[in-house]
Amino acid sequence: MQGNETVSLTVKPYSTTQSFIFSCYGLVSILLGLFLDYLILTQSKKLGAFKYCLLNQCIWSQFSEASLIIILPLFFENYLGGFMAGPSFRQIGSYNFSVCATIVVFCMFINAYTSVVFSVVNRFVFVFHPSKRALFNHKFTISGIVIFHIIVYIVFAQVIIMASSDGGTTRRQAHNEAQGILDQYFDEPTFIYISENGGKTRIILKLTFYCMVVMVIFLFACIAFFLFNVIYRTKTTIMSSKVAKSLVIDALLQTILCIFMLIIPIVFSLRIWGWNVRSNFDIVNHMELILCFHGFANTLCTLFCVVPYRRYFLSCISNAKSKCKDWTN
Repeated sequence: MQGNETVSLTVKPYSTTQSFIFSCYGLVSILLGLFLDYLILTQSKKLGAFKYCLLNQCIWSQFSEASLIIILPLFFENYLGGFMAGPSFRQIGSYNFSVCATIVVFCMFINAYTSVVFSVVNRFVFVFHPSKRALFNHKFTISGIVIFHIIVYIVFAQVIIMASSDGGTTRRQAHNEAQGILDQYFDEPTFIYISENGGKTRIILKLTFYCMVVMVIFLFACIAFFLFNVIYRTKTTIMSSKVAKSLVIDALLQTILCIFMLIIPIVFSLRIWGWNVRSNFDIVNHMELILCFHGFANTLCTLFCVVPYRRYFLSCISNAKSKCKDWTN
């Protein structure tokens, strides 16, 4: 890389205060997520089988968020590497742990994305093509989805394992390709670096960028198609109850959240890495922070959009206020 003097490496581990704030936020998000999971299991009599779509979607968004908050990865913008700044694993982690964590986090985000697609397709079929619900919920359909996920996991894990080496080799590659700029981070046990391989790695990132753009376009098309059918086929659809309408609204909002809080941050990061964009704003790590809030936003959206959950939650608040008044009196 030429012109290293223009590259800003201001990546610093989170301070104790910042780590504490992340930990508190993560605890609140997990507790609220568990509360929502409880509501889905106990307050979904009118939702039918769709409650399992909601549960699947919520669990994976919670897991993906929790994994990021626990490890708190920090990335270099102009070099293909980073390390984990989370207090739990920063000192006891290793290069192999970083490789495994990369695979696990990727699988969780794939699940978070596909669970949103599954939910919005489920709502579309239920509202506009109720006669095809049996085909959608057929065991062969479910089995096909599971097999697809397993294949994606295996392929990605194989690619990451083939691209990995060991801690010593990784540091030598980083030293040679970054001309010593990354040496200051070699004391981080979880330091990880992907070799440029003469530019081939960045070409792969560019291709991944275009694939992610296609995913964004696909989700926008789903939203547009859904809204078009809602507007022009309302009289023939099953949307008579408030619960049914709330489920449609929730599915659409979840799709929007998936686009802007899950996929677009990854697209921006791939744009930076693939084209080696110079920036002093630390865009990649700011995009990561947006990813960290997706699970919490997903929980709030489901909690307040779906009628039975909102009613139960508001009744809990009302009961709590009444007990507080009685206690003060």
